[in-house]
Amino acid sequence: MKYHDWGAAMKDSMKIALGIIIGCGGIVAVFTCCFSILAVVFGVTIFPNEVMGATSLHALGESTRFNNFEVTVVAFEFSASYITKYQSTKDPPKGAKFAWIHIKVQNLGNTAERAPSPVEFKLICQDDKIHGEGGSREGYPDYTSEFLAGEEVYPGIVHEGWLRFIVPSAAKRTDVEVLFEPRGSTENHLWYISP
Repeated sequence: MKYHDWGAAMKDSMKIALGIIIGCGGIVAVFTCCFSILAVVFGVTIFPNEVMGATSLHALGESTRFNNFEVTVVAFEFSASYITKYQSTKDPPKGAKFAWIHIKVQNLGNTAERAPSPVEFKLICQDDKIHGEGGSREGYPDYTSEFLAGEEVYPGIVHEGWLRFIVPSAAKRTDVEVLFEPRGSTENHLWYISP
C-alpha cells in the first residue's frame, strides 16, 4: 500500500466516524424533542432534576459528598409562629408559614476548609427558589451562626443547624425540595422532602 493510499483510507474512515457521530446526535435530538412534546402535552415532568440543574438527587436524610464535606439534609418541618432564643414570639407574614431544614456537614478531609455557606442552600417551593436565614428558634441551633466569623471546619468536625425559609401557607411537603448550589461548582444537589 502506498503512502498516499493510506492517507485516503484515513480520510474515508474519518468521514464515516463523523457521519456516525452526527447521526447519533440527530437521534438524541429527535428523542429529546419527542419527550419534551410529551411532557408539554401530558403535563408531566420527565426529568425533574434538570429543571433545577441538579446533578444528584437524594431523599431526606441521605448524604452527598462535596469536596471534602459530607452534606446531609437531616430533617424538614413547617411551623407557624415560634419562640426565639430571646423569648420573643416570631410570626410569619400573613398568608405564609415557616419551613425549616436541618443541615449537617462534616469535614472528611485532612485539612481545615470552609464549609458550605447558608446561602448555598435554597428551598424550592412550587417552582420558586427561596433563600434561607437563621431563625434564632429556641432549642434549635442556627446553621448560620457557625459561619458568622468565616471559620474553617477542621477534619472530623461536624457542624449542623437549622435554616428558616418563608413559604406560602398552602405549601405542602410534596411542594418542597432542598437545593444545594455550591459556589464555584457545576455540581448541584437536590433533596426530595416527600417520596
